[in-house]
Amino acid sequence: MSPPPRGKRWVCRPWKTLPDGTRIFARQYGKRAFCWLVDDE
Repeated sequence: MSPPPRGKRWVCRPWKTLPDGTRIFARQYGKRAFCWLVDDE
């Protein structure tokens, strides 16, 4: 995973909640986790 840009950080979770409330799990897609960038606090 590449280093995050200044002012951001990576967050990784084994699940992701879709807009309709459905929770999908990374293992269903052959992954260990879903990762995305968030603002540093």
